[in-house]
Amino acid sequence: MSTSYCLFEINQCHSAVNTTYVEEVFALPELVLIPNAPLGIIGIIYLRGDTLPIVDLQLNNESDEVSTRNYQLTDSIIVLKQADLRVGIIVNAVRGIREL
Repeated sequence: MSTSYCLFEINQCHSAVNTTYVEEVFALPELVLIPNAPLGIIGIIYLRGDTLPIVDLQLNNESDEVSTRNYQLTDSIIVLKQADLRVGIIVNAVRGIREL
């Protein structure tokens, strides 16, 4: 029995997440940055009337990298959902879906 995964890159590292948890993928929109937010949350976007927290997995919570990190128009957001929790993660590239 195979399972499908969404393949993506973060900082030149290949990663994957089970597509069961992927709600949607889209290009990086205008991001509202939130300084000093907890747990790696760097900001929010407004998605169809809802506020969606955005996490940058490249950041180190002990440093002040948020102000120096430059996001590119080629970056994407993967919206992950499990039960009532929805969060977006910033990735550098989405490489497609693969069954393993």
